[in-house]
Amino acid sequence: MPDPEGTISISAGTYDLDWSSGAVGADTSVILWMSQPVSPGRAFAYSNLRLCEVLLPAQTFPYDFQASLIKRMGVPPPVGSKIWMAVQSVSRIAGNIGMLQPFPVVVGA
Repeated sequence: MPDPEGTISISAGTYDLDWSSGAVGADTSVILWMSQPVSPGRAFAYSNLRLCEVLLPAQTFPYDFQASLIKRMGVPPPVGSKIWMAVQSVSRIAGNIGMLQPFPVVVGA
């Protein structure tokens, strides 16, 4: 099962996850993880990640995860802050879990 390939863009009021294939596969779920805002120089730590959203098969993109972010974190991260995000694919047939792919995102204006 291939690991997910996509982009996340965060700006004031817009929290979009876009997927290169246009949709999650029929036998795959995607887990979206994120951290609380961290200082710009802080390195990644797995322990900072919190579950944000589980995307079910056939989810179309771009997907706005703002409601999930606010539900999990309380308030959106402020403009200019850095958060760590990660995506992970899960096979719904075999139960295989793909590699966690973390990356930093700076919230734009």
